[in-house]
Amino acid sequence: MYDLVALLSANNWTVSVAESCTAGMLAAHIVDQPHASDIFQYGFITYSDQAKSQLLGISSEDIKSYGAVSSEIAKLMATGAIKNSHSDFSVSITGYADGDDGGHIYIGIGSVLKAIEVHEYHFKGDRNTVRKLATIEAEKLLYKYILSLKKY
Repeated sequence: MYDLVALLSANNWTVSVAESCTAGMLAAHIVDQPHASDIFQYGFITYSDQAKSQLLGISSEDIKSYGAVSSEIAKLMATGAIKNSHSDFSVSITGYADGDDGGHIYIGIGSVLKAIEVHEYHFKGDRNTVRKLATIEAEKLLYKYILSLKKY
């Protein structure tokens, strides 16, 4: 397991999340860990397109152009989470969790220090399995992203 909370805490960094299909599962997973209050800032649950616009500042034109499930929207969600929370890092998750073949997920990882990365996944399983896999992968991606910064 990646000790994301310890890594962020050791560097006095904070994180916020912007979640759509996981609907707060990532935020809950982070704050279930001891000392999460030292590093966790905001959890934006933006399940609807309206919430993405109101809470993260994503234009309805962008949502209509790219689709709510896209790498572009994942990037804009991560950007909006940093901008609206003033956190050092953000993670965004958008996708479909209950397709015929599992789920199609985009995870955005961002910071004030490095460009936002977006990763695309196709997870197998039922709705809950896909949401859990996306949550675990998002935390792992953020951990690795932070470690890559420590090389500079």
